[in-house]
Amino acid sequence: MFVCLHLALTRSLLHFLSIKETSTPRQAMATDSSAKPLSETMDTLMEISRILDTGLDAATLNVCVQLCELGVNPEAIAAVIQEIRCGFGL
Repeated sequence: MFVCLHLALTRSLLHFLSIKETSTPRQAMATDSSAKPLSETMDTLMEISRILDTGLDAATLNVCVQLCELGVNPEAIAAVIQEIRCGFGL
C-alpha cells in the first residue's frame, strides 16, 4: 500500500513538473531577470518533493526535470522509478 501511495505522490510531483516546465521553459527562466533564479526554483521543487515524501534526492529530481523538459512523459518517468525501486527492493 505504501508503494502505491509513494508512486501516486511521485507521479503527482512529476505531473506538476511537466506543467511547470511546459508553461515556463528553463531557458526562459534563466534569461528573464524578473523570474526566480533557477536554483531557487529547484529548491522549491525539492521542498515539494520532500513534503510529498517521494524519496527523490536532488540529483534524481534534477534528472526528472531535465527529462520532462525533453518531452518525456512524467507518467513514464514515474513508472520507471517504480520499476527500479521494486527491482532493488527499495
